[in-house]
Amino acid sequence: MCALHLDSTVQKLIHSVNITMDPSASHQQRTEAYHFCEEFKESSPLCVECGMVLAKTVYPPIIRHFGLQILEHCAKFRWLDMNPQQKGIFKEATISLIQTGVKDILSEEIFIKDGLSRIMVEMIKKEWPQRWESMLTELDPLAKSGGTQCELVLLILLRLVEDVVAFQNFDQKRRKDIVTGLNQNMKELLEFIYGMLKVHWEMYKQAKANSSANSPEMKVACKLTNATLETIAAFAEWVTLPMVFLNDGYLSQTLYELVMEKELRNNAAEILSIIFNRKDRDKQPLDFMFSKAAMIAILSAAQTASAEPVNEQNYIFLKKICRCVTGMGFQMTSLWETSEAEGEPKKPENFTEYLRALMAFTSHASVHLSQMTLATWSLFFRTPIIAEDPGLVEVLPIFLKVVTVQAQKVGDPSLLPSPKAEYFQMDFDSEDEFMSFFATYRSLFLELVRYVNGLQPLLTFQVAEAWLKQTLAEPLRYEPGKTVITNNSPSLLQWDALTTFMESAVPRTLRGVNPPIQEGEELLKQVIIYQTTIMK
Repeated sequence: MCALHLDSTVQKLIHSVNITMDPSASHQQRTEAYHFCEEFKESSPLCVECGMVLAKTVYPPIIRHFGLQILEHCAKFRWLDMNPQQKGIFKEATISLIQTGVKDILSEEIFIKDGLSRIMVEMIKKEWPQRWESMLTELDPLAKSGGTQCELVLLILLRLVEDVVAFQNFDQKRRKDIVTGLNQNMKELLEFIYGMLKVHWEMYKQAKANSSANSPEMKVACKLTNATLETIAAFAEWVTLPMVFLNDGYLSQTLYELVMEKELRNNAAEILSIIFNRKDRDKQPLDFMFSKAAMIAILSAAQTASAEPVNEQNYIFLKKICRCVTGMGFQMTSLWETSEAEGEPKKPENFTEYLRALMAFTSHASVHLSQMTLATWSLFFRTPIIAEDPGLVEVLPIFLKVVTVQAQKVGDPSLLPSPKAEYFQMDFDSEDEFMSFFATYRSLFLELVRYVNGLQPLLTFQVAEAWLKQTLAEPLRYEPGKTVITNNSPSLLQWDALTTFMESAVPRTLRGVNPPIQEGEELLKQVIIYQTTIMK
């Protein structure tokens, strides 16, 4: 009788779920079906049994998903109503569902995996560590039982950290207990995750060497490696830095390889960006952050992505790499100043290579990427020990040359086919939005010119002088299709940028100890006798 009642209830639930998803059903039918499902979740004593049945692979994904929703509801809202025996049965059934009740990793639906992981997370939030001490040790054999199971274990850890650290969406006392449990087991937990990264990364390299890009082996390896990286990213944001650099910095060494792989680089760059932009400072990672391998990997990855066709995925990756580069600059400044205060100034290795990477983004066709670097340059110019460094002084002429290009306002970039136009269309909805952004962007550049003018006044004058002479010698250039000067004419835009540049580059030079009077007089004469010529 009990089995018949269970089967009857399961069929009613399936019928109700199908009605809620049926576009031909009336509003009243869908409402009644929805209320039946909700009332069942809230009060039925058969919730767990029905949920386990509906979650089986014999049913369509939408029915399985509803079964998992029932189980999550039980774990979340009806857990305290269960006795210890019922809780034990629930845990065992859920783990069994993960072991044997899922399809292979490539065919299982993402929302099914997410639903299963959330049930486990809800149980962990209720029971661990006090009443489920073996939870972490149970995850190891579960992860080794198959590809889908491994991905689910990683997803469980990811969702747990999100709920505990990021969302903090449950009882604060329980949250503190779980955070304490995580911290006490952090070394073993991260070694477990890093171990999975090592296995999956090796699997990926073997699949890449022996299989095609679309082979099942390659897809599985890619999926598992990315799942591991996403989980690591959740931990990298809040665990202590020594934990991040466990096992002689294995994670950092691997990430510098991963950023060169197109299928894996976004998640690898995300982790690097998180590490580089952490607020805590530690001398230990200094060598890692500015190692030759780090500089080569980041610069090469950025150059490779920039050379590829402009698309959203590449652009997201470039933004993450740019955040890595700027984060490195802030970390470096703090550590450099600290070492100076301790009486032993320590210049990071490969500082020249770092400046080359920073300059590559400053001169990039995307104004957003370029703007992201300006705060780092400002910090360098305002920090005496860095501003006086020969390596920085050496790149100042290149930096000013970049300013002469980037300070020129582009008349609607969407009208002219170019890399700038492609980035413009991804960044801005209209020319007005671009112009508003550009006003701030150029003012930040000009502020940096004033800093450089204070450091190297003659240099800024020489750059302004060369630019003015070049502009005076050029014929007028019109907007394509026009025969008169307009607001978008290249010549007008160049004169506009030159004027603002000279306002920042010249004043301090002329007030200096040895002002270039003769050169200034010569420039003034050329401006006075200037006659416009028309480009033929």
